[in-house]
Amino acid sequence: MGKLSKAKQLTDAEKYCIQGMHYNKMSAQDISKTLGREAEEVETYVESLEQEEDRTFIINETGTGNKGVAIMTQAGSERIDAARERHVAPRNNANTIHSIHD
Repeated sequence: MGKLSKAKQLTDAEKYCIQGMHYNKMSAQDISKTLGREAEEVETYVESLEQEEDRTFIINETGTGNKGVAIMTQAGSERIDAARERHVAPRNNANTIHSIHD
C-alpha cells in the first residue's frame, strides 16, 4: 500500500493544533509525532509562535471595565496628546434647539 501524500506546507488546521499543543507545553518532537509531520517543520512554526509572543502591546482598561488594545503611529499619538493639552470645552448646545410654535 502506498504512502499518503502530505501537503508541502502546514495546513491551517495543523497550525491551530500546533498552537494549542505548544501553549499546553508539549515539545516540538511530541507534536510532530502526533501530527505525523517532520520535526523540522513543527520546530520552525513553533519558533515563529515564540517570536510573536515577544511582541508587546499596550493593554488598557476602560472605565466600564472593558479591555482592549491600542496600537497607533507616533503621529497619531502626538495628535491625541496635543488635543488633550488643548482640552476644548464642550459646546453649549442650547442655541441649537428651535421651536416652531410659541
